[in-house]
Amino acid sequence: MSDIVLSKFEKQMYNMYLAALGKANNRPFRARKNFDDLEDEKAIELRKLTYLFQKYGEVDVQDFFDAPFQVHDDDKYHPLDYYNSKAATNAYTRFKRQMQEEINPELLIEYTRRGLKWLLKYCVEHKITIDEYVEQTTDTDIPLFMLHLKQHKINFFIVHALEIRERIYKLERGWRELYVSDFDEIFRATYKTFTYSSALKEKTREILKLIQKRLREYEDINV
Repeated sequence: MSDIVLSKFEKQMYNMYLAALGKANNRPFRARKNFDDLEDEKAIELRKLTYLFQKYGEVDVQDFFDAPFQVHDDDKYHPLDYYNSKAATNAYTRFKRQMQEEINPELLIEYTRRGLKWLLKYCVEHKITIDEYVEQTTDTDIPLFMLHLKQHKINFFIVHALEIRERIYKLERGWRELYVSDFDEIFRATYKTFTYSSALKEKTREILKLIQKRLREYEDINV
C-alpha cells in the first residue's frame, strides 16, 4: 500500500497509461478506480510525471503515453518509469512530427478536428473571431498561431485552411525555424497532403466555417 496520496490528475494519468498499453496490445481497457494498493514506485513515477506536465503544459498527456507504441510498431510494453526518460520525450517529439505528415486521411481528419475544437474553445474564451485570432501576436510581435503551432495546439492543416501563408512568410526564416524546426519543409509537405486529400481539405474547411459561424452568431455546434 502506497503512503503517497495521488491527486485526481495522477489517477487520470495512470489510466491513460493503462489505456496506451491496452491499445498497443489490442485488448480492452478498464479504468482503475482503487489506488490504495498501488506500489510506491509507481506513485513516485506518477509524481515525477506531474512535474513534467506542469512544466510543459503544451504536452498532450494521452499522446505522450501512446507515442512509443506508435513510433515503434513492435513495442508492446513500457514500464511507467520509462516515461520519465529521454527516450520517452524523443518518442513523443517523433510521434508529433509523424502526425503532421501522416497520410492516412481518417487519422489526419481526427487529429485536425482536435485542433479545431481547441481553436473554437480559445476564441470563445477570449471573445474573438477567427480573423482576430489570426492577427494576434506574442510579446515579441510573432503571430500567436505560430506559438500554438509550436505547442501542438493546432496543426499545419489548420494553418493551411486558414489561408495565412502570406502572413507566415513575412517572418524571416530564422523565426519560423525557431518556433518549428524544419518549418519550411513541413509546411511544403503538409500543404501537398492537404491539397491532394480532398476528404481532409473539405472536412477541415467545413468545420472551420461552422466555427466562424458559431463565433459570429453564438450558435451551438458539434465539431
